[in-house]
Amino acid sequence: MKGWFVVAAALMLLAVAPARAETGQWRKVADNVARTVVAAEESFNRGDLGGAKRLLTEAYFSHFEGGELEAAIRGGRGSRRALEIETMFSRVRSAMGAGNGQRVIDLVTELNTTVRTEADALDAAKYKVPPPAATDGQ
Repeated sequence: MKGWFVVAAALMLLAVAPARAETGQWRKVADNVARTVVAAEESFNRGDLGGAKRLLTEAYFSHFEGGELEAAIRGGRGSRRALEIETMFSRVRSAMGAGNGQRVIDLVTELNTTVRTEADALDAAKYKVPPPAATDGQ
C-alpha cells in the first residue's frame, strides 16, 4: 500500500508542476544568431580577423536575415529597431577591424542581448512574418 501512495504522490506532483516553457520560434533564431556572433568573437580573439568577419556575415545573412528575424523585428517591433540592430552588427565589425578587443566584447554582449530580447518580445506576441505580397504572375 505504501508503494501505491508514493506513486500517487509523484503523479500529483507532476500534474501541478509548472510545464517547462518551450523555446519560441524567434528565440531559436536569435540563439543561432548569438552562437554565430560568439564564434566570430572567438575567432577574433584567436587572431583570425578574416574568419571573424566571415562568421559575423554568416550571423547576419544566414541567421538574422535568413531566419526572417530581421523581417519579424521590422514588422513587429518597428523599422527603426531593425535598423538599430543592423547598426550593431556594423559596430562589431568595425571594432574587430580596429583590433579593439574590449569594444568587441561589449558590442557582442549588447548585440546578443538585444537580439534575444527582441525575439522574446516577438514570441510573447506570437508574431508571424506575413507572407510576401502576391505578384501579378511575375
